[in-house]
Amino acid sequence: MQEAIVLARFGGEDLALAMNQLFAARSFSPSLAQTIADAVSGKDSAPQYTLLMAMLEKRVASRARSAALGGGVAGTQLSELYADIIRHRAMTEAYGLDKRLEVGLLLRKLYAVLNL
Repeated sequence: MQEAIVLARFGGEDLALAMNQLFAARSFSPSLAQTIADAVSGKDSAPQYTLLMAMLEKRVASRARSAALGGGVAGTQLSELYADIIRHRAMTEAYGLDKRLEVGLLLRKLYAVLNL
């Protein structure tokens, strides 16, 4: 219930839709990734950034769990990707890095691994 309220209050539904479109596309869309990055990198968009990162973590964790149950290399790559998301988030917040740039880079990396 709380997650649904947060999604509705901070534009999470739009973020989730854009993220789903990005990862479902045949090829990576830099313009859509930029739109997502812009939505979470503004002055008053800390809740949106936190929400996006949580959605990305959840998506990758779910895929990693499924891949691990099935065996193979994908589980390892997805586990490493999950660690990268955590690392990106921590470094961005700790050092005040450009969220727009970091999110854009992370989305490109996620697309590449999730669409193997």
